[in-house]
Amino acid sequence: MPVPESISTSFADESSKLFVRKAIPILWLGILFVLFFSLLDYFVHRPVFSLFLSYRLALAIFVLVLLGLLHFRSLRRHALLLMGMALVAASYTISMMIIHIGGFSSPYYIGIVLTAYFAFSVLPMTVSQVVCIGIAMYAVYLGIQLISGYPLTRQEIVHAITNTVFYFSVLLAIGVKAHDDMKIRRSIWQGRRKMHQLRNELEIYTGDLAYLVEQRLQQLEELKFRFSELYENIMDMVAVVDDQANILLCNNRFANEFAITDPAVNSHCLFDYFAGKRRREIVAGILPRFSGRSPVYGVETTMVTAAGKELTVEISGSWVDIDHGASGCQLVLRNITNRRKMEQQMLESTRLIDHSRRTAILGLAKLAEYRDQDTGAHLERIREYTCLLTRALSLRPGLQHLMTPSFLEDITLSSVLHDIGKVGIPDKILLKPGKLSGEEFEIMKRHCIYGRDVLAEARRDAGNVSFLAMGQQITHFHHEKWDGSGYPEGLSATDIPLAARIVALADVYDALTSRRCYKQALSHEQARKILVRDRGSHFDPQVVDAFLEQEADFKQIRMKILLQ
Repeated sequence: MPVPESISTSFADESSKLFVRKAIPILWLGILFVLFFSLLDYFVHRPVFSLFLSYRLALAIFVLVLLGLLHFRSLRRHALLLMGMALVAASYTISMMIIHIGGFSSPYYIGIVLTAYFAFSVLPMTVSQVVCIGIAMYAVYLGIQLISGYPLTRQEIVHAITNTVFYFSVLLAIGVKAHDDMKIRRSIWQGRRKMHQLRNELEIYTGDLAYLVEQRLQQLEELKFRFSELYENIMDMVAVVDDQANILLCNNRFANEFAITDPAVNSHCLFDYFAGKRRREIVAGILPRFSGRSPVYGVETTMVTAAGKELTVEISGSWVDIDHGASGCQLVLRNITNRRKMEQQMLESTRLIDHSRRTAILGLAKLAEYRDQDTGAHLERIREYTCLLTRALSLRPGLQHLMTPSFLEDITLSSVLHDIGKVGIPDKILLKPGKLSGEEFEIMKRHCIYGRDVLAEARRDAGNVSFLAMGQQITHFHHEKWDGSGYPEGLSATDIPLAARIVALADVYDALTSRRCYKQALSHEQARKILVRDRGSHFDPQVVDAFLEQEADFKQIRMKILLQ
């Protein structure tokens, strides 16, 4: 179906065409008014009447030329430019007359204001177009007065300021009107376009529906149930019930499933076939809809067939007229038992995959942990501590937008990978009981780089997996310090990724409260003092505050995992 030109064109094209249609009569009226006001020159300024008439004739001829150009289709897209030229030329003509009859104090100045007001009020222009042309018109007026050599007395300056304020006040009012008019035109255009689209869609879907319905109604007048053919051929079960859910009509598929012979003879209530724990709740939800003649959408329930088989069905329907002026709710009962089983299987598969992924990640992280027998359940504790800190931080106003459910899931998964780079550190350094030398410590620090590179390779193979991306950040930066004295990059404050700042505190707390080959475990209170002492130097102050809020849970988790 062809689209009407008024609908198929864009808003800009439509505005441009409207501009041309309105510009032509405005230009003709402009010529008429320019020549008509020569009468004013004759009666008020007769000595310069001839000079002013020549100005007016020149302007009229110039506008006639512009009108001629607008008759060329190729030049109509430049209608705004041509109209701007006409308005600036009008301002120039009036300004040339003004310098002969009083300069800034001349009342002819009002002609520029009226010209601008008339044109801008009628033409479909944007605010920027109004402002640009309006300023150009006033600039011509102001420039001619200043270079004319007319003496600028105190009174003239006062008039100049008054004229300027008045002109731009009018221009502001016109700009506001142009803005409102443009919004209204755009709304009308969008509404018209949407209506046309809806009409097209309706015609596509309906086609000759009116004719077909009329023919179909004539055929169905001879049948007891006008929609029986549809009911018998449809794949779903169909039943028509009254406001008490008594079955009035049903198709063969429904009748066969529930062993219904003749609903008109033997009364059957739809709710009698409902089963399951939520039966009472579902009935209580549907019955008011039947009583209120309201449609039913997407209600899921369990029904028991005559053979004792349970079906999960989705019920939807609306009220229709049936024979002899009676009405009933026509329900479509779709058997979704197999779909629900598949969804449950997919859910179980997803859970299994997720569990397998978590197990694989933890197993990968333990490659580094198992080299040091003193670390115990270090990774499990780190994961729990990290989860506690993240949940506490999610309640803080400045961080709520960052603490999304996916962030919590990713940091819980990736926190156990923080020391995976230690697989590349020699045993003589990793397991050394005493303090590391400067050279040994430099080698130890490289576990951050090793871990980052290992996870980068994993990301390249697995795709851009979010928890691996976060794991890279954590492994690389969890030894950075808030004051910038950490390693490997010397980042400070919020330049350190948030996930790394969280894991940094969890890692240090666990290291302080755990026995290592080179030290004994500290108590919770001793570790707490160290963390508070290093608030704002080693650790993010907000993370330390979150720890203090959750320290009772920290102690509980530590003891629980130690006792396992």
